[in-house]
Amino acid sequence: MKLKKFETYLDEKDEQSAGYKADVELLANIELLGLQLQELRKKNGINQRELAEKLQISQQRISEIEKLNNGNITLKTLLQYTKKLGYDIRFQLEKISDKSVL
Repeated sequence: MKLKKFETYLDEKDEQSAGYKADVELLANIELLGLQLQELRKKNGINQRELAEKLQISQQRISEIEKLNNGNITLKTLLQYTKKLGYDIRFQLEKISDKSVL
C-alpha cells in the first residue's frame, strides 16, 4: 500500500468536505499552542500547582489552559498565564486565500 503525503490527503478530504483542511490546521495550531504553554511554564521551572497559586486559580484550570480543551479559555486567560511567566502574546493577521472571502 502506497502512503500519500499528508498534504495530498488533506486536499482530497477537503474536496469531499469543504473546510476539512482548515479544521485540521486549526486543531494542529491549537495543539501546538498548548505545547508551547507547557514548555514555557517548564522552562521557568514552575509546576502547574505553583503557577495556579500565583494566578489564584486551580491546578485543574492550568491543565485545561495548557491542553486548550475547554471552550471557555479566553484571550484574557491566555494573556494572564503568559504574563505571569514574563511573556506576551502577539497576533498577526495574514490573508489566507481568496476562497475564504465571504
